[in-house]
Amino acid sequence: MISNNLKSTITIHHMVLTIRDLKETEGFYTKIFGPSLFSTASTAIYQVGQTMLIFMQKESVPSQLQKFDP
Repeated sequence: MISNNLKSTITIHHMVLTIRDLKETEGFYTKIFGPSLFSTASTAIYQVGQTMLIFMQKESVPSQLQKFDP
């Protein structure tokens, strides 16, 4: 395990998350962080402090997985 001193100096540059619905994801995260820095039909990028959140839409989703229902 790394030391607490080292942990306190580490930052995360970016995280890439694969999602099912980019429009829905953008709607949610735009309410929290404001407009995305970059957006295409399959990708949206938000900056949160020093970290970039990159959302990439999965190309196809089986119909039974279209909506999350906890």
